[in-house]
Amino acid sequence: MVFNKPILRLGELRSQLGSAPSMLAKVVAAYSQQRLSPMFAEKLMLVVTSVLECRYCNWMHSELAIRFGVEPSDIESLLSGDYSVASEYERIAVVYALNFAKTDGQASTTELLSSFYPKDVAEDIVWLVKFVFLTNKLGNTYDAFLARLRGQGPADSSLLVEVAVVLTMTPLYGSVAMLTRKGRNPYFSLDT
Repeated sequence: MVFNKPILRLGELRSQLGSAPSMLAKVVAAYSQQRLSPMFAEKLMLVVTSVLECRYCNWMHSELAIRFGVEPSDIESLLSGDYSVASEYERIAVVYALNFAKTDGQASTTELLSSFYPKDVAEDIVWLVKFVFLTNKLGNTYDAFLARLRGQGPADSSLLVEVAVVLTMTPLYGSVAMLTRKGRNPYFSLDT
């Protein structure tokens, strides 16, 4: 089976990684300011992951969501595309995250966010969604390289991008892969 999940392209890798330090600073600020509950933030992460299907992000954000109090049945619902478990307050952000992921990061519905949430909360949502979108694509690109080694790599992928991702992301994705092989997360395994 040929690998067919959304991956990073060369131009996207250049632009995304160039902005990664400022994006990371904004995500750290969003978490430290606590304008969004960790539960709400993890639900957004799961929504983006439900579209892009990064197995590492699936595992990690399922684990974090459980730790922050999201019900296992809600995690399963979000990952399977049932977003009705989002509260009324969360729904606008969920729609934004879903549209962002489905349009490959092109959705520009930030006006709706800004009309519903305070400006700083809307900005936090935007940065969290952009961040998890990037990390999902990084994880998928990492897996595209592994698929290539098995003769199942995507035809439209760049070996240069895959190698760059593997060289920079192995500490993160390799650690997640090792943890999941030990069976720590009862809701998702990377061996599936």
